[in-house]
Amino acid sequence: MRARLERYVVVAYAAEVDYEAALQSLRSDPYVVAAYPSLEVKFSSVSLVEFGIEDSAPVGANLLGTPTQYGWDSLNIGAAWELAGGYAMIGSADSGLAVAHPALRQFSATGQYLGGNFVPASSLDLGDGPGFYDADVNEVTPMPLPVNSPCNPNGLPAVEPARAGHGTHVAGLQAANGASGLGVRGTCKHCGIAMWKIARNVCITGQVLLRANSEALEPALTHMTDTGAQVVNLSLGAPRSPQPPETEWCPTHLNDPWCLGLAHAEFRGAVIVASSGNHRDRLQFPAMESSVIATGGFDSNHALWDDSPGSTTFCPNPANSQECGSNYTKYLGGPRQELMASAKSAFSTVYPGKDYFPDAECGDSYGTPMGDGLGLCTGTSMSAPQIAGIVGILRSINPLVIAGKPVLQFGDVVGIRTVLAQTTVEAQNGQPWTQTFGHGRPDAAAAAARMLGKVQERIVKNRATPLFRMYSANSKDHADTTSPQGALALLINQESAYQPQGSFVPGYASFPTEPGTTPLTAPRAAIYVLTTEYKPRPEWPALVPLYQMDRSRNYPAGCTPQTPGCNTANRDFILVTTTVHIEQAYADGYKLRNIQGYIYQPCTVEPACIPPGAEKVYRACKVADDDCATFLESERTTFEAVGYTAAYPSGSNKMLGYAYPYSDNDPPRFPGGPIGDGLIDGFERVIGTKIDSWDSDGDVIGDAEEFSMVGVAVSDPCSGTGGRNCPADVIFQNGFQ
Repeated sequence: MRARLERYVVVAYAAEVDYEAALQSLRSDPYVVAAYPSLEVKFSSVSLVEFGIEDSAPVGANLLGTPTQYGWDSLNIGAAWELAGGYAMIGSADSGLAVAHPALRQFSATGQYLGGNFVPASSLDLGDGPGFYDADVNEVTPMPLPVNSPCNPNGLPAVEPARAGHGTHVAGLQAANGASGLGVRGTCKHCGIAMWKIARNVCITGQVLLRANSEALEPALTHMTDTGAQVVNLSLGAPRSPQPPETEWCPTHLNDPWCLGLAHAEFRGAVIVASSGNHRDRLQFPAMESSVIATGGFDSNHALWDDSPGSTTFCPNPANSQECGSNYTKYLGGPRQELMASAKSAFSTVYPGKDYFPDAECGDSYGTPMGDGLGLCTGTSMSAPQIAGIVGILRSINPLVIAGKPVLQFGDVVGIRTVLAQTTVEAQNGQPWTQTFGHGRPDAAAAAARMLGKVQERIVKNRATPLFRMYSANSKDHADTTSPQGALALLINQESAYQPQGSFVPGYASFPTEPGTTPLTAPRAAIYVLTTEYKPRPEWPALVPLYQMDRSRNYPAGCTPQTPGCNTANRDFILVTTTVHIEQAYADGYKLRNIQGYIYQPCTVEPACIPPGAEKVYRACKVADDDCATFLESERTTFEAVGYTAAYPSGSNKMLGYAYPYSDNDPPRFPGGPIGDGLIDGFERVIGTKIDSWDSDGDVIGDAEEFSMVGVAVSDPCSGTGGRNCPADVIFQNGFQ
């Protein structure tokens, strides 16, 4: 798929050229497989910037007091966070964001860790492409202009865009730092925000404005999913007109570059979320595609968002546009609305001091005082990132679960989309799918509970998942991640060529890949970590997050490519657990990415306080290779023998905490059969099934069939006649354990 995308070129013609004739000429060329016109993509918040509207609002206009995040409450996010906060990587193709926003940034100007979720190391500006990229994804970047430009009446060297804030608002809805003190929270507590800027400055009607660059979307989709995005958010869209009886565009336009980009993201295992559109019409592209979660919008009354039912009277541009309400499934049998989230006057982060669209009360002037970086905005652009944030929570609870489908056909496997569709508020009330609301409004807590699963009729508090171990001989680096997409990013890195190490993962034979292509090296892991922040049992130690950081530099430090022995491919991934170590590593040139699961924190008195079956986890470094590795007590002798003996930071404790090894020692299911039941012993200790039986409750259905480590649980493995013999905690109705 990527090879086909890389064979695409962008052809530009002079204004006087007959565009349709040129397109037909290309399509008739035997050396051209396909040719498509560039789509004019628009961000899906209500906006007339595309029409050149120049109205402005007075500073501080339309203040409403402190708005509530009614969408956050409507989706039951608070209750979901009591089960899991989430930490997956969410990639967004958008207009950039305010990189220094206090609710988004990771570090202060002096290197203090602030807890923001925007990940500069996973973000890139492609907006001025094709062929251009820049690490700075700031939404407001001055545009160099000549002194005689109509957009530069003051003769400045460069002019800022007059409007901004779309991408900042979207990012805040995904994962704004609720501990920032600003009173705004994202949907996913710790999800990484990977911003792929696809907007560029243009001079229109005397103003510099941000416009989406259609040619940048396909490379953004490709690169974000090739560098580890687990969820993709597209708060944008364009009209497409499939010919009846078609309901989608891509199945009959396989070589359309947008379709290739979507397919590439799907084959990488990413869950794709897109806004349904704001014109009270049929779903826009790409939301219309079956591989995408089409997300519509509701208002504060949980009704389909529509500012002017039956007319355009109350639309921002009543003479020219229907743009004042959520799109939906207009015709039965057409593209299906899937989920809903708040769209009307959503409260989130915005670009400080900027409005995005005053006529629709969108920007920093609305909801709170101008300049505080908080404000309202309206549109299904606001709905999609809330769904993406919930997906991020679910993908963190079990990173191995597939995207799946909302409605299963025979032979389909339950996936994230299935769980979301089956646990909406409407689904729990027995209401079927509808054209306007689709499957309905997600209940994030119910979805999280379904992903965790039940043992002995109670929601388990945690799960264990493999910490994929990767090693690059070229970079001389060990890297660890709980994300299959993160492991894939390392595996396909041509310079470093990471390869898996450790034991094969039971039930997880391969990383996501394109059908029909050469299979990638099978996943391996030596350590199994926990997926939520909540300890499985009261008597066990509390959990600490594993923050992933990495540094690239020539080694030995300061060497040049001409120096013999200089490793120009040197890279070092590390896992850290404390704020002090995050700040020290940042000062030493490491970049912070996102959390990679949790381990038990060090406890006293050992060994009695160590959870049964867990081992000590160490971080130690080999100075000769500029590499730090993470390994278990049972591997310590092996790693130390090859030089992994130094502490980082110097003088710190190399022991980080406790996690589980690969061990599956259940007796054979039948005489002479293999040892193990397909669930590692650590996983069974966490959820509460027996480690010495393939069938904990005696119902002749194996624990791995009922409660898969790599999939969504289908039944309770401790509900049969022998269920009371499971070691899981019993929680009584009065709340005592």
